[in-house]
Amino acid sequence: MKSLLLFAASVFATAVLAQEVPSGFERVPESMVKGQTLIRSTYTIDAPDGWIWIHPAKETTSPGKPQPRPRFTVYDPITHAMFSVAEDVKVKNVTEKVMKLLGDGITHASEKMGVKVSDYTYIATSVPVPGSYRDTYTAILSDGVHYVISYNTSADMIVSMQLDSRTKDEPVQFTSFVQSFRRRT
Repeated sequence: MKSLLLFAASVFATAVLAQEVPSGFERVPESMVKGQTLIRSTYTIDAPDGWIWIHPAKETTSPGKPQPRPRFTVYDPITHAMFSVAEDVKVKNVTEKVMKLLGDGITHASEKMGVKVSDYTYIATSVPVPGSYRDTYTAILSDGVHYVISYNTSADMIVSMQLDSRTKDEPVQFTSFVQSFRRRT
């Protein structure tokens, strides 16, 4: 009887773990995560307690097409909340010019996908580190209005930490996530 209970518990635990990762995603390899910390060559950032690091499932690209840029997501398997971290072009510093180009890129790419973007704004900030920028915009998708908040900084590339929400409020948990960002030397 005891072995039957252990087997049932094992099957249940496997099913629960398999459900932790949303469709279209897979866990970030263990070699890139230590505890709750995502470790990249030029930076680290911590997931909130109980959240897991995931990334889009491998995409196959045609020869000659650029590889997708790295994108990581922290996911709460209980609430299904997500914060993302995206790596973009190599830059020494994020500047006002870079932010204008990011805004133009967001607007242009969104239009191509049939998404209306409005109210794009940005401000200089010392969060997560001096020389960073915080941007916000509204995106109107088929399922309604989304409010996007991003913190953009440089770690030999643009690193963007982003929240897509149904409210304009910035949750404390997201701010803490952004503040955990550290450049590596």
